[in-house]
Amino acid sequence: MRDPETSMAISVAFAPSEATPDLIVLAEELGFHRAWLFDSPAIYGDIWMTLGIAAERTKRIGLGSMIIPSLRHPVVTASAIAQLESLAPGRVAASVGSGFSARYALDDPKPMRWADVEEFVVALKALMRGERVEWQGHVLQLLHSEGYVAERPLDVPVLVAAEGPKGLGVARAVGDGMCSQFESLDDEKLAFPWVTVHAYALALEEGESLRDQRVMDTMAWLPALYHHVAFERNQSYDALPNGQVWRDRMSAVPERERHLAIHRRHMDGLNELDEGVVTPEVVEALLPSAAIVGSVDEVRKRFDEYRRRGVDELMMYVPLAHAERTLRDVAAAAEGVAGKRPLLRARGE
Repeated sequence: MRDPETSMAISVAFAPSEATPDLIVLAEELGFHRAWLFDSPAIYGDIWMTLGIAAERTKRIGLGSMIIPSLRHPVVTASAIAQLESLAPGRVAASVGSGFSARYALDDPKPMRWADVEEFVVALKALMRGERVEWQGHVLQLLHSEGYVAERPLDVPVLVAAEGPKGLGVARAVGDGMCSQFESLDDEKLAFPWVTVHAYALALEEGESLRDQRVMDTMAWLPALYHHVAFERNQSYDALPNGQVWRDRMSAVPERERHLAIHRRHMDGLNELDEGVVTPEVVEALLPSAAIVGSVDEVRKRFDEYRRRGVDELMMYVPLAHAERTLRDVAAAAEGVAGKRPLLRARGE
């Protein structure tokens, strides 16, 4: 059983955009532990360019990349990590998963096979150690001379983002820890040496309602995501508010173009399929179960519950809309968790 007084790191996550380096600078000023970036090239900016700019403009905050192996060769990824490590020594971490929007938005029909994810992580870690590795029938190695990227071996932790038994098996076999969605956290996941939990938080001012426009701008994409997931995974729409309306709209889109329509504004706002389906009433009904919402004090209590359960790092996604306000609110909620500031070292670092 974990020590209930164990400290917890509180980090933030962003979708790379032109504004993201500024937001990472602010996150450092507010005391956050790490800034993670999502990798979805059809929808967001480039993670490595964004992290490189942020590395030059910050001194302390950790920098994390959430990688989908099918998008990037392991040598390309290892080289990018090595160059980022040269810009921000000791501040780099990586997370690897099987993919959702990053693959679906490219019209890939399903997430990667976990066996392929495992093969990628094994190759990536060996490359960062400076070793030769065989990957898909090819012998690979980082060949950089001095002065190009950070010298090997690189001590950069690699987490595995996993939910089901196959993914958790890969995390146990080759990961330095695991990353989980907050609503699916359980004792099996808490047994990992490093547990990062991905969540969404919104602190409300006195008198502010979940139907207010600021809430819609910031969080309406989250109920919309339920429709996107149901479609991509061929799940039932029966329980989704206005689910049939959304499905009828999708059916009117040419089949070869549906992946473009569904993932536009993914985790950013409402697209043409979502508008009028995700209403203020829908947001008010669904958001409390999909995110950590309430007053600053109520959000702080939820943070502390995760700390007491033994979570090492709580990663809060910050959408672009009203991002500075959200960052400041989350930082205020983080104050007092375990009696310390948000910058707390995660076990195993």
